[in-house]
Amino acid sequence: MKRMVRRMALGCLILSFQLFAGSPRAMIIFDASGSMWGQVDGVSKIVIARHALRDLLRDWNPQIPVGLTVYGHRSKGDCNDIQTLIPIAPLDRQRMMRTVDNIQPKGKTPIARSLRQVAERLRGSEDPATIILISDGKESCDADPCRVAKELKSMGINFVAHVIGFHVDRATDRQLACIAHSTGGEYFSARNAAALNKAIRQVAKKVTKVTVLPTRPKVIRKEPAKAKLVALYESDRGSSVKTVGVSGVHWWVRQDGKSIYADDDPLDHQPTVALHSGKATVKVSYPKSSHPQSYEKNVTIKPGENRILFYLKDGKLRIEALNQGQRTKSSVYLYPIVNGEADEMSEMAWCITSPEKSCNYRLPIGEYLLKGSCNGRKLEGKVEVKEGEEQLVQLDCTPVKP
Repeated sequence: MKRMVRRMALGCLILSFQLFAGSPRAMIIFDASGSMWGQVDGVSKIVIARHALRDLLRDWNPQIPVGLTVYGHRSKGDCNDIQTLIPIAPLDRQRMMRTVDNIQPKGKTPIARSLRQVAERLRGSEDPATIILISDGKESCDADPCRVAKELKSMGINFVAHVIGFHVDRATDRQLACIAHSTGGEYFSARNAAALNKAIRQVAKKVTKVTVLPTRPKVIRKEPAKAKLVALYESDRGSSVKTVGVSGVHWWVRQDGKSIYADDDPLDHQPTVALHSGKATVKVSYPKSSHPQSYEKNVTIKPGENRILFYLKDGKLRIEALNQGQRTKSSVYLYPIVNGEADEMSEMAWCITSPEKSCNYRLPIGEYLLKGSCNGRKLEGKVEVKEGEEQLVQLDCTPVKP
């Protein structure tokens, strides 16, 4: 018997459902009037209603966001004691039940005002709404819920009300039935526990059969845009000094799943690519090195001009030519080492040292072949540029004795 009673919603439990195409939602209005302390078969109505709500939420369609509004829970004799405790949102069962378990019935049964508040909040949309009212008694705030229901319908609010009257007298039957019939809904009169359980199942079927239509895809306007692709050295990061960028880099750009730009040997190492606003993927690589670098990132392209920055790992190289400990004149060439071999077709740098100056380079990390000539000598050796470090290379330009 207790199991049967637990599944029955007694007292006054109002549930309002607004069924939007693709976006249904629901509001539960919970009766916390003083009459909820009354008993049925030795069990308080508030306890039975809590269990009924728990069973309802356990099988709740997760596609229907739900909220909770309560009346009569804060003070006695206040017909305006109506409060939304949980706004409409994806169902949090634990939060909902904790809230209901903490409710202590106290006040009136403002059915008419509850109908008005719920219906008027639904009027913001032309989509149909359903209100389900389960009550063990009639209005107690000197209002006519039937008249209010008719008034709300006449205002053009698109809703119907299905009403269940549990163990009520014939006068209350008539009042509750009028609410349903005035809105195009159905009325169920349950004289005993079994009839109430059956009525709840019938009404629940009407509510839970929610067809969620596919959400209409959002149309994203694509506006013309350009993206300037720039690769700088890591040591440039945060610098206010304008730099020309790293040469010898290769670029790839994809947008909308298509290749927009791909240049394995660009003449312009800072190309400007025509795109449109939206998401894009940009990749840069620096392949001619013993330590090749490659970076990729997803970016958001805004209408108009865009600048996409990448940073390559780099280090510094300082070269001096010495003749018996004194700086002297020399010519120096640098070539990248790729796959263990010097690529002498890809000269990285050339300079001339003098007593007044050394050769100073910022270069991508990796190994390089250095070739120099000074005082009739030919010099050759391998040097390595390390990330964030400065390497000093001193060439021995002491003349060879005959």
